[in-house]
Amino acid sequence: MLALVIGVAVNLHNFRTGDPIFPDESLRNDPATSTAGLIAAIFAGMLIFSALVLTLGYVYRDARRRGMNPALWTLLVLILAPMYLFIGLVIYLLVRDPLPYTCPQCSTSVSARFNFCPNCKYNLHPACPQCQQEVSDTDKFCPYCGTELKPASATETGSTLKPTA
Repeated sequence: MLALVIGVAVNLHNFRTGDPIFPDESLRNDPATSTAGLIAAIFAGMLIFSALVLTLGYVYRDARRRGMNPALWTLLVLILAPMYLFIGLVIYLLVRDPLPYTCPQCSTSVSARFNFCPNCKYNLHPACPQCQQEVSDTDKFCPYCGTELKPASATETGSTLKPTA
């Protein structure tokens, strides 16, 4: 990238002073090809630079949305980018946390790795009492072993009902 900037600066200086724009004889004989090559090099450099900037922006926003440390992950991707291209992005995509979601009972934002809501103690991943496989709240029977499932009562989910006066 630095060589490209220096090359453009030298060529602009040579153009202003009247010196040959392309000092190499092979390039000076065919200015159309050499100009197209310079334009292609500038375009390729800007394309790579913009891809890097967009990647850094994506990593920062996605890490912040997932509750991870956005500055740390952006810095990791930036440091690994010049040496290993986009290996930092691949590492981030492999180890990032799942998106948080809302608790169905109290609408609190909950990490996808939690089994119970930290606010209301709602069982986010109910399991069959017989085979311990995860089942849905609306299932009447376990789809794995056929055990009849009883609907969760208010005391099992952690919520307590207050009597009205």
